[in-house]
Amino acid sequence: MKSTLLATVVLLWAVGAIAQAWIPQECAESHEQSHREFERLMREARPDSPIYAPKPFPRKEAEIIEDFRYGYRKITGGKQVSVDQMPLAQAVEDNSLAFRILRVENWTPNRCRPGQQMDFYFLLYVTDSSTGREVSRFVLNQSGLVAEWTTPPTKEQENEAWAPIYRSAVVPKLADALQVVQTRYGITGTRPQYVATWGNPECATVAPCVAFQSQGKVFLFGRGDLVEFSATSRSYTPAEMNATRSRRFEIAKSVNPQQEWLVAVADTRWVVAKKVKPRK
Repeated sequence: MKSTLLATVVLLWAVGAIAQAWIPQECAESHEQSHREFERLMREARPDSPIYAPKPFPRKEAEIIEDFRYGYRKITGGKQVSVDQMPLAQAVEDNSLAFRILRVENWTPNRCRPGQQMDFYFLLYVTDSSTGREVSRFVLNQSGLVAEWTTPPTKEQENEAWAPIYRSAVVPKLADALQVVQTRYGITGTRPQYVATWGNPECATVAPCVAFQSQGKVFLFGRGDLVEFSATSRSYTPAEMNATRSRRFEIAKSVNPQQEWLVAVADTRWVVAKKVKPRK
């Protein structure tokens, strides 16, 4: 593959926006010392190390793309590319990549682990600029290391159940999401950000939700629904969620999927968020 990528970039995140990131409740325990040690090791790592990235902890669009390029080559180098990955491989070969890059806040319990700090990650919508078609969704941790990646359904997979879900999971611009919420629900939101978290349904890493605040409540907008919760909402501890199978089943049964979501907030609690009805 050619060594240079001529990339068109739409960066929906700015360095100045980092200070605005928020989470309803932080992790129960700080692993700051462990995070600093991992950062030191990564910055000292050489290319033969599994924790090497050419631009550790990227902050600029060019750095994010360089880490993507390195991570992709490391994953695919010397391996036969599958049919579903061919469009991405071809776009890399043709130097025809375009990117939409999002900063996504991580509300999953993984945020609270020692080692690699994972307060947020970068979601790259990778498009072939010659065709305008999406060829991949690539996830980089805030460290610049590859977390996961996926490719769109092929023509042969278009009739599979997950295909329309994948295609409909492209998140809107934050301003557009707030406008939809204002029009549909009559709610004015502030401090919008993209969020990934566990739950039912899930705000997945490659299909995050939009979180915002309004009148002392937290809202999540995704999958066509809007849900809300606050500090006084019904919730369950991680100990309850990790207890016996019968207890987990009991908790799951207590959540009405027609009216509620079950949402993880770091490693502190699983909160029951209520669906908001559109205004008439």
